[in-house]
Amino acid sequence: MHRALYLGVIAVMFTATSCGPTKKDDSGDGGTASLTWYTTCGDPVCNTYTASAHTNSECSTETVGDSCSPEGAGCDLVDDCNTELVCATQDPKLGVGGCPISLRSAKTDIHYLSTADTSALHDQLMGVRLAGYRYKVEPKGTPDHLGFIIDDQPPGSPMVQPNGRRVDLYGYTSMAVAAVQVQQSLIAQQQTRIAAQDARIAALEHRLDALSAGKSAAPGSGSAP
Repeated sequence: MHRALYLGVIAVMFTATSCGPTKKDDSGDGGTASLTWYTTCGDPVCNTYTASAHTNSECSTETVGDSCSPEGAGCDLVDDCNTELVCATQDPKLGVGGCPISLRSAKTDIHYLSTADTSALHDQLMGVRLAGYRYKVEPKGTPDHLGFIIDDQPPGSPMVQPNGRRVDLYGYTSMAVAAVQVQQSLIAQQQTRIAAQDARIAALEHRLDALSAGKSAAPGSGSAP
């Protein structure tokens, strides 16, 4: 299951735009926000560099925190986390759709899932068809990737980002957690039933032993001389 969870990741890719080195501030005060190099999220678990996941060229002199231009430009850091640099007015990791943030202080409208909710997620995850595939930009002979196809998923699936074009790995992983919780609940129920059945069987065996012992001790139950 773990491999299916993590090999289904699609790397975030950035393309250059024609914007200038500064961008009008949305605050309405007429100010400008500086373009700066920021790191992208990279893989949720650092493992190995995957060249096929990148379209940007390798970074050379670009450094996190330095000024940059144009907005949207990017370069490949070539590290085991598959992190890139992107030229932006704010850190993309902190915005909506950025790296998953799980602190309560960063969230609102928190509500915990009911048993029915987790059961529905379990059922949806069990219906996911895993596929092996290669990206069209990869040469023949490239080993297959493992994952799912976004087009196969129902509208509004937690596994897909709102734009419908990228995998929401955090949602995908959380669905797997829900499925494990549902299955563990079923296992616990089965274990309880099995324990009750074992207790009843033990009680019946004890009664049979007692009846057998009483019958053997009854007058006339012995062998004739």
